[in-house]
Amino acid sequence: IGRTPKTKDPVLRKILIHYISQLKKGTISTQQEVAERVFQDIGQKVSQPTISRYLKKRKVTHKKIDYHYVEQLNHPEKIMDFVEKIPILSKSPVLAIDECSFHLNEVPRYSYAEKGKRASHRKPGMKTEDFHEFISNLNLPTNQKLYLLLDNLKVHHATKSCQKLGLTTIKELLVSKNIEPVYLPPYTPELNPVELCFKLLRQNTKKKKPRTFEELEASINKATKVLEQQDLVKCFQHC
Repeated sequence: IGRTPKTKDPVLRKILIHYISQLKKGTISTQQEVAERVFQDIGQKVSQPTISRYLKKRKVTHKKIDYHYVEQLNHPEKIMDFVEKIPILSKSPVLAIDECSFHLNEVPRYSYAEKGKRASHRKPGMKTEDFHEFISNLNLPTNQKLYLLLDNLKVHHATKSCQKLGLTTIKELLVSKNIEPVYLPPYTPELNPVELCFKLLRQNTKKKKPRTFEELEASINKATKVLEQQDLVKCFQHC
Protein backbone atom coordinates (compact mmCIF):
# COMPACT_ATOMS: atom_id res chain seq x y z
CA ILE A 1 0.00 0.00 0.00
CA GLY A 2 2.91 2.32 0.75
CA ARG A 3 3.34 5.14 3.21
CA THR A 4 0.77 7.87 3.68
CA PRO A 5 2.21 11.15 2.36
CA LYS A 6 3.29 13.50 5.14
CA THR A 7 1.27 16.27 3.58
CA LYS A 8 -1.96 14.35 4.34
CA ASP A 9 -1.48 15.30 8.01
CA PRO A 10 -4.11 18.05 8.58
CA VAL A 11 -1.89 19.99 10.99
CA LEU A 12 1.06 19.94 8.59
CA ARG A 13 -1.16 20.77 5.63
CA LYS A 14 -2.62 23.78 7.43
CA ILE A 15 0.80 25.22 8.27
CA LEU A 16 2.07 24.47 4.75
CA ILE A 17 -0.81 26.44 3.27
CA HIS A 18 0.16 29.35 5.51
CA TYR A 19 3.82 29.33 4.51
CA ILE A 20 3.07 28.75 0.82
CA SER A 21 1.04 31.96 0.91
CA GLN A 22 4.08 33.67 2.43
CA LEU A 23 6.22 32.17 -0.33
CA LYS A 24 3.93 33.67 -2.99
CA LYS A 25 3.99 37.05 -1.27
CA GLY A 26 7.79 37.01 -1.20
CA THR A 27 8.17 37.19 2.58
CA ILE A 28 9.76 33.72 2.30
CA SER A 29 12.07 33.19 -0.64
CA THR A 30 12.97 29.47 -0.81
CA GLN A 31 11.42 26.04 -0.35
CA GLN A 32 14.14 25.18 2.17
CA GLU A 33 13.09 28.15 4.27
CA VAL A 34 9.52 26.81 4.28
CA ALA A 35 10.81 23.45 5.54
CA GLU A 36 12.82 25.17 8.29
CA ARG A 37 9.84 27.26 9.39
CA VAL A 38 7.66 24.14 9.60
CA PHE A 39 10.23 22.40 11.81
CA GLN A 40 10.49 25.47 14.06
CA ASP A 41 6.70 25.62 14.47
CA ILE A 42 5.67 21.99 14.94
CA GLY A 43 8.95 20.08 15.22
CA GLN A 44 8.26 17.98 12.15
CA LYS A 45 10.97 17.52 9.54
CA VAL A 46 9.86 18.06 5.95
CA SER A 47 12.35 17.81 3.11
CA GLN A 48 12.73 20.37 0.32
CA PRO A 49 11.67 17.75 -2.31
CA THR A 50 8.47 17.18 -0.31
CA ILE A 51 7.78 20.92 -0.38
CA SER A 52 8.48 20.92 -4.11
CA ARG A 53 6.00 18.09 -4.77
CA TYR A 54 3.39 19.83 -2.62
CA LEU A 55 3.80 23.04 -4.61
CA LYS A 56 3.51 21.14 -7.88
CA LYS A 57 0.24 19.53 -6.78
CA ARG A 58 -1.13 22.98 -5.92
CA LYS A 59 0.11 24.30 -9.30
CA VAL A 60 2.40 26.85 -7.66
CA THR A 61 5.45 27.37 -9.87
CA HIS A 62 8.70 29.29 -9.59
CA LYS A 63 8.62 32.34 -11.86
CA LYS A 64 10.59 35.46 -12.51
CA ILE A 65 9.24 38.39 -10.49
CA ASP A 66 7.41 41.17 -12.29
CA TYR A 67 8.33 44.30 -10.39
CA HIS A 68 6.04 47.31 -10.35
CA TYR A 69 6.95 50.86 -9.45
CA VAL A 70 5.59 51.87 -6.06
CA GLU A 71 5.02 55.32 -7.61
CA GLN A 72 2.04 53.79 -9.45
CA LEU A 73 0.13 54.15 -6.20
CA ASN A 74 0.19 57.93 -6.71
CA HIS A 75 -1.58 57.72 -10.08
CA PRO A 76 -4.54 55.30 -9.76
CA GLU A 77 -6.96 57.53 -11.70
CA LYS A 78 -4.59 57.94 -14.66
CA ILE A 79 -4.02 54.20 -14.78
CA MET A 80 -7.75 53.46 -14.70
CA ASP A 81 -8.42 56.06 -17.40
CA PHE A 82 -5.83 54.39 -19.63
CA VAL A 83 -7.24 50.90 -19.02
CA GLU A 84 -10.72 52.16 -19.96
CA LYS A 85 -9.31 53.48 -23.25
CA ILE A 86 -7.94 50.10 -24.34
CA PRO A 87 -11.20 48.82 -25.97
CA ILE A 88 -11.36 52.03 -28.04
CA LEU A 89 -7.70 51.81 -29.07
CA SER A 90 -8.08 48.19 -30.14
CA LYS A 91 -10.48 49.21 -32.92
CA SER A 92 -7.68 50.93 -34.84
CA PRO A 93 -4.08 50.00 -35.70
CA VAL A 94 -1.82 50.57 -32.70
CA LEU A 95 1.93 51.11 -32.65
CA ALA A 96 4.11 50.95 -29.55
CA ILE A 97 7.49 52.54 -29.00
CA ASP A 98 10.10 52.87 -26.29
CA GLU A 99 13.86 52.96 -25.86
CA CYS A 100 16.05 50.35 -24.22
CA SER A 101 19.73 49.88 -23.44
CA PHE A 102 22.14 47.03 -24.07
CA HIS A 103 25.40 46.33 -22.30
CA LEU A 104 28.51 44.58 -23.46
CA ASN A 105 29.17 41.39 -21.51
CA GLU A 106 32.92 41.50 -21.86
CA VAL A 107 34.70 44.81 -22.31
CA PRO A 108 38.07 46.13 -21.09
CA ARG A 109 37.93 46.67 -17.34
CA TYR A 110 40.64 49.32 -17.29
CA SER A 111 41.21 52.62 -19.07
CA TYR A 112 42.98 55.94 -18.47
CA ALA A 113 41.74 58.91 -16.49
CA GLU A 114 43.15 61.78 -14.45
CA LYS A 115 44.20 60.93 -10.92
CA GLY A 116 41.27 61.10 -8.53
CA LYS A 117 38.69 60.67 -11.31
CA ARG A 118 36.86 57.59 -12.52
CA ALA A 119 37.57 56.12 -15.93
CA SER A 120 34.34 55.78 -17.90
CA HIS A 121 33.26 55.21 -21.48
CA ARG A 122 29.74 56.26 -22.41
CA LYS A 123 27.49 56.14 -25.42
CA PRO A 124 25.00 59.02 -25.65
CA GLY A 125 21.33 58.36 -25.00
CA MET A 126 18.28 59.43 -26.97
CA LYS A 127 18.15 63.13 -27.89
CA THR A 128 15.38 65.24 -29.39
CA GLU A 129 16.88 65.27 -32.88
CA ASP A 130 17.33 61.47 -32.75
CA PHE A 131 13.69 60.85 -31.92
CA HIS A 132 12.51 63.46 -34.44
CA GLU A 133 14.57 61.80 -37.18
CA PHE A 134 13.24 58.38 -36.22
CA ILE A 135 9.61 59.50 -36.50
CA SER A 136 10.32 61.39 -39.71
CA ASN A 137 11.73 58.26 -41.32
CA LEU A 138 8.81 56.04 -40.40
CA ASN A 139 7.38 54.44 -43.54
CA LEU A 140 3.88 53.36 -42.60
CA PRO A 141 1.96 50.83 -44.71
CA THR A 142 -1.33 52.70 -44.44
CA ASN A 143 -2.79 56.21 -44.47
CA GLN A 144 -5.30 55.13 -41.85
CA LYS A 145 -5.16 56.86 -38.49
CA LEU A 146 -2.82 55.11 -36.06
CA TYR A 147 -2.41 55.28 -32.31
CA LEU A 148 1.10 55.36 -30.88
CA LEU A 149 1.74 54.13 -27.34
CA LEU A 150 4.72 55.76 -25.68
CA ASP A 151 5.91 56.74 -22.23
CA ASN A 152 6.47 60.19 -20.79
CA LEU A 153 10.14 60.62 -21.68
CA LYS A 154 10.83 64.30 -22.33
CA VAL A 155 11.80 63.80 -25.96
CA HIS A 156 8.39 62.21 -26.59
CA HIS A 157 6.79 65.57 -25.74
CA ALA A 158 9.54 67.75 -27.21
CA THR A 159 8.31 71.21 -28.21
CA LYS A 160 10.77 73.93 -27.23
CA SER A 161 13.84 71.78 -27.94
CA CYS A 162 12.45 71.07 -31.43
CA GLN A 163 11.79 74.75 -32.06
CA LYS A 164 15.34 75.65 -31.01
CA LEU A 165 16.60 73.16 -33.60
CA GLY A 166 14.31 74.60 -36.27
CA LEU A 167 12.18 71.44 -36.32
CA THR A 168 8.46 70.89 -36.10
CA THR A 169 7.33 69.77 -32.66
CA ILE A 170 6.94 66.05 -32.03
CA LYS A 171 3.16 66.42 -31.77
CA GLU A 172 2.99 68.29 -35.10
CA LEU A 173 5.20 65.68 -36.73
CA LEU A 174 2.97 62.86 -35.51
CA VAL A 175 -0.17 64.67 -36.70
CA SER A 176 1.40 65.06 -40.16
CA LYS A 177 1.67 61.27 -40.31
CA ASN A 178 -1.89 60.76 -39.06
CA ILE A 179 -0.62 59.37 -35.76
CA GLU A 180 -2.27 60.17 -32.45
CA PRO A 181 0.09 59.80 -29.47
CA VAL A 182 -1.28 57.95 -26.45
CA TYR A 183 0.90 58.48 -23.41
CA LEU A 184 1.09 55.72 -20.84
CA PRO A 185 0.31 56.48 -17.19
CA PRO A 186 3.42 57.32 -15.12
CA TYR A 187 5.59 54.38 -14.05
CA THR A 188 3.69 51.69 -16.00
CA PRO A 189 6.16 50.10 -18.47
CA GLU A 190 4.29 46.79 -18.13
CA LEU A 191 1.42 48.36 -20.12
CA ASN A 192 3.68 48.85 -23.13
CA PRO A 193 3.76 45.78 -25.44
CA VAL A 194 7.21 46.75 -26.73
CA GLU A 195 8.69 45.79 -23.35
CA LEU A 196 8.02 42.14 -24.20
CA CYS A 197 9.84 42.63 -27.49
CA PHE A 198 12.81 44.10 -25.64
CA LYS A 199 12.87 41.03 -23.41
CA LEU A 200 13.23 38.74 -26.43
CA LEU A 201 15.87 41.00 -27.99
CA ARG A 202 17.92 41.01 -24.78
CA GLN A 203 17.66 37.23 -24.39
CA ASN A 204 18.88 36.58 -27.92
CA THR A 205 21.60 39.24 -27.72
CA LYS A 206 22.87 37.99 -24.36
CA LYS A 207 23.46 34.52 -25.82
CA LYS A 208 25.97 35.99 -28.30
CA LYS A 209 28.05 37.62 -25.52
CA PRO A 210 29.20 40.53 -27.73
CA ARG A 211 32.55 42.04 -26.76
CA THR A 212 32.58 45.11 -29.03
CA PHE A 213 29.97 47.64 -30.13
CA GLU A 214 30.16 46.20 -33.66
CA GLU A 215 29.41 42.70 -32.35
CA LEU A 216 26.63 44.12 -30.18
CA GLU A 217 25.00 45.83 -33.16
CA ALA A 218 25.24 42.64 -35.23
CA SER A 219 23.70 40.63 -32.37
CA ILE A 220 20.80 43.09 -32.06
CA ASN A 221 20.17 42.91 -35.82
CA LYS A 222 20.05 39.10 -35.70
CA ALA A 223 17.77 39.19 -32.67
CA THR A 224 15.48 41.63 -34.49
CA LYS A 225 15.12 39.16 -37.37
CA VAL A 226 14.11 36.48 -34.86
CA LEU A 227 11.60 38.90 -33.36
CA GLU A 228 10.08 39.67 -36.76
CA GLN A 229 9.16 35.99 -37.11
CA GLN A 230 7.03 36.11 -33.96
CA ASP A 231 3.31 36.86 -33.68
CA LEU A 232 3.63 40.28 -32.06
CA VAL A 233 -0.14 40.61 -31.67
CA LYS A 234 0.29 38.40 -28.61
CA CYS A 235 2.42 41.11 -26.99
CA PHE A 236 -0.49 43.54 -27.23
CA GLN A 237 -2.96 40.94 -25.99
CA HIS A 238 -0.72 40.22 -23.00
CA CYS A 239 -0.67 43.89 -21.97
